[in-house]
Amino acid sequence: MAAGPGIRPPAPGAPRAAGRSARNYPHLVAHALGLDLCDVTFSGATTAHLLSERQRGVPPQIETLNGSEALVTIT
Repeated sequence: MAAGPGIRPPAPGAPRAAGRSARNYPHLVAHALGLDLCDVTFSGATTAHLLSERQRGVPPQIETLNGSEALVTIT
């Protein structure tokens, strides 16, 4: 449940189907560590969605990585 579906407020700019909250685990960790965040959590995502399958039209999450990351979390 890393996306935080149902936790208000929803993350700005997130696809509605993602169920992504602005107060989910990635947002809280990034804030606590003073890191910039690129949150691609998606409610209901599986390992396949992380690596190879589109989820509701959204590309696999791994495609967001570009090599500049200091921290990547997977839950």
